[in-house]
Amino acid sequence: MMPLSALNPAKSMPKRVDLAPLDAFLEQRMPLVRALHARGNGPKWGLSEKDFGEALHRSAEKRFRGEACSDQQLEDYLGSLDLEDLALACACGLGIEAA
Repeated sequence: MMPLSALNPAKSMPKRVDLAPLDAFLEQRMPLVRALHARGNGPKWGLSEKDFGEALHRSAEKRFRGEACSDQQLEDYLGSLDLEDLALACACGLGIEAA
């Protein structure tokens, strides 16, 4: 017997993620943003999770150019960034004195 997913390929495909708008991205992805913020030493520079999340969102939007991506593709991409450099650059761009 053929599995139902073979009859309906959309059911077996990974869930697609829409990256916009920013508020929804931050709300839905805050656990990921929080983990990447910590890995990037954002607290060391006094960088908020929200500001770091905005930088992650901008980067992902540029990478995927408005196309939907899977949760795994998004996590893989964001995890591949040099998070420490990104956190420092964000902090400097915001004029945070510690940076």
